Amino acid sequence: MSFSKLVVDDLGPELQNLGFKLVIQKENYVRFDADQVSIILVHNSRENSNTLYIGEDQETYAINDELLRTVFNTTVQLEVIPTEVFIKNIQIFLSNEGKRIATAPVETLKAIKNFVYEASRNYTDQLLYDQNLRAAGIAWEKKDYATFIDCLDKVDKAKLSKSYMIKYKMAVERVKGRV
Repeated sequence: MSFSKLVVDDLGPELQNLGFKLVIQKENYVRFDADQVSIILVHNSRENSNTLYIGEDQETYAINDELLRTVFNTTVQLEVIPTEVFIKNIQIFLSNEGKRIATAPVETLKAIKNFVYEASRNYTDQLLYDQNLRAAGIAWEKKDYATFIDCLDKVDKAKLSKSYMIKYKMAVERVKGRV
């Protein structure tokens, strides 16, 4: 049975009970809309993966297990599972914690959006931290202590290892010794 047929047959009634209408049905893509929120289910046949998106009009968010735990306080899993289990788990979610998508769409979308932006910010911060740490390591190897200090001044020093803090103090002493 095709992905879209499974979704429509198994999830359609539950979503209709929550006020959603089937809007688009393609082989690997199904979209349901309610007044202020959309639910999109997608199957990627190349990767044999499935994704649930929740959002409004042009702004939808991929729903992962961490988001489900944090925003909806549920242990339902949607990642790295067979299609049938994915659809069954969405049914379980929608009949429990996920009902608020329909009953409080504005608040729910705001919570989802905040989670996604916070996760994105944390990811970006970690990338910048890693880049500065790599640059500091290269500067240390080249004995470019001023650059080493500049790189580490851009990161949260509380996250640095003890060895980096020792190197930082040594670099400061060496730079001061040259002045």
